[in-house]
Amino acid sequence: MSWRPQVFIHSPLMRNYFLGQGHSQSACLRHGKSPGVPCLSCELDAVFAAAYSGDRAPLSPTDFLYSWWTFADSLAGYRQQDAHEFYLSALSGLAGVQPNTGVGSCRGRGLVPLVDAVFGGVLRSDVTCSVCGHTSTAYDPFLDISLDMVQGHGAGFGAANPSVPRCAQGAVGHATLQGCLRHFVTPERLSAGEAWVCSACKQQQPAVKQLSIRRLPPVLALHVKREEELWPPFRPCPVQTKLHFPLSLDLAPYTTPAILRERCGFQRFPCEPALGDLGGLNDTVSCRYRLFAVISHKGDLSGGHYVVFVRPGGAAGGSWYQCDDAWVTAVSVEDVTACQAYMLFYSDEAS
Repeated sequence: MSWRPQVFIHSPLMRNYFLGQGHSQSACLRHGKSPGVPCLSCELDAVFAAAYSGDRAPLSPTDFLYSWWTFADSLAGYRQQDAHEFYLSALSGLAGVQPNTGVGSCRGRGLVPLVDAVFGGVLRSDVTCSVCGHTSTAYDPFLDISLDMVQGHGAGFGAANPSVPRCAQGAVGHATLQGCLRHFVTPERLSAGEAWVCSACKQQQPAVKQLSIRRLPPVLALHVKREEELWPPFRPCPVQTKLHFPLSLDLAPYTTPAILRERCGFQRFPCEPALGDLGGLNDTVSCRYRLFAVISHKGDLSGGHYVVFVRPGGAAGGSWYQCDDAWVTAVSVEDVTACQAYMLFYSDEAS
């Protein structure tokens, strides 16, 4: 089977939804959908039914692929497409699915779209004026977090020269996922081209921006940026940095409460909006996550091949398998952690 639906198939909440009474082709037709019009949710429902039917015959999700091509016609065709682009476009095609059992109700969120109920989180962005100290705060939803590959940032490895693109430094280098996450929430000074008007000073001022995770999703998707611009001659080049990533991940240090404690110490800071006011979960998602899928790319920017490593047990654990087109083989944990990770999927231990 293609790698494309594998992450969805082995996501516990997606599995519970599609194998329950969440979505079916007959229900979709009853609600006024025109027969013969491709529906990504219907085709994914068919993929789930076939994958968990017990039939050991090979499964080729051609109808699912055709439905995705119809929805995302700019990505249609037989050329290899970027895994991250597929992930986002597929979730856009599923965004209107409304769970009426399982996913939404059991997590205290009512009738929340399936995509948001499984993958949706919220980032907090604080921009602080360097002159008067006033802080402006905004909240933004996310379906994944894209991470820069930062060598040596809190990782115990030799730091690379930040003024030279990583792909031009001559060495593969090493980084850790925790170091990349720490870099993601590290304050950064806004550049001169990023004009920001302080609402207290009433004029443009130099400022510092800091991100933090306000609401954790049940399934956290992390995208590793493995392409950057080489200058000159201003062309993209691959980042071959080796990323070390854990099987278990504690996200507490990157959440808003932890970041505010670091910034404010024992000083009182403004009360946060309730999670419900942000369209969020009740406090049922833990900060402890377990890895259940990794997408890896073999090759260069002009071509190559994607494979996916999955653990069917999800957060509960289990054996690892490599899905490489028509071949599914058992692999060791060492095989998984040795791959060049491009996307990582973690499920919270409460799922």
